[in-house]
Amino acid sequence: MRPLRRGFSAAAAGLLALGLLAGAAPPKAVATQQGRRAVVEGPVFLRVPLTAKGGLKAASITFTGSAKNLGDVQKYNPVRKGRRPREARIPLSLLRPAFAEEALDALFPGDRRVAGGWEHAWGTGPKGTQETWADLARWFTDGAKNAGALEAANRPAGRRPKKGARVLVPDGLLLPSIRALEAPAPPAGPGLPG
Repeated sequence: MRPLRRGFSAAAAGLLALGLLAGAAPPKAVATQQGRRAVVEGPVFLRVPLTAKGGLKAASITFTGSAKNLGDVQKYNPVRKGRRPREARIPLSLLRPAFAEEALDALFPGDRRVAGGWEHAWGTGPKGTQETWADLARWFTDGAKNAGALEAANRPAGRRPKKGARVLVPDGLLLPSIRALEAPAPPAGPGLPG
């Protein structure tokens, strides 16, 4: 990578890396509730408004459940000197289950938690029919490195499933914040109580 030109900020370099200055449209944020927005920027994030008093520390406590996550939250929210951020990006991997569910419901309304993992409706997320196994791995697991494992777990769906095909992200690959969501109870059947 070439060194930055004089006057070219690190923030601009980050935007360029995301393709935002190169003519690509910025990721579309989906409103959730109370001023929060869910967005895919590589991984899934919940963008939350910051209060004047609490800042990133309060957001870390509220949305991740612990001030111990402040360092990780700060990595995704660099602050320029002399500027107070108005919102914070909290990655899905750090969100408490209720907030993880909020972000997932907004971005992937056709998806659901099932007994064996997370069921995704292929091609219905933010990237539409252009999504890949690597995208699913970035969104629902700890990185694109799990793309091959996801594809293998869904072999009948094929390399490029049809739009709306149901694919499974197995529990063993899911982010802990998604795994913490309660799976629905199996339906009652013959010989089962209920």
